[in-house]
Amino acid sequence: MDAVATLWQRAVDRGDASPDTDVDDVIDILFGPLIFRRLTGHYDLTDEHAEKLARTALDGLMRSTVRHFRFQRRDTCPARFSSPA
Repeated sequence: MDAVATLWQRAVDRGDASPDTDVDDVIDILFGPLIFRRLTGHYDLTDEHAEKLARTALDGLMRSTVRHFRFQRRDTCPARFSSPA
């Protein structure tokens, strides 16, 4: 989870995320729903639904000044966020 901690710290340094939010909480929020679905078989976890869960979690975690950014899949854009066209 070092990669998540690094990415979160970068967001904090840019002012996109609150320094008051602990990275362990971020990890729980991002990965908890995914793990729950895989362990319980609650629903199938499709790529589309995993992306929707991640987008929803990040929208809640990020500061309101960057919420207008669009979440993009890694295979379509190396940057996780891009400004709207």
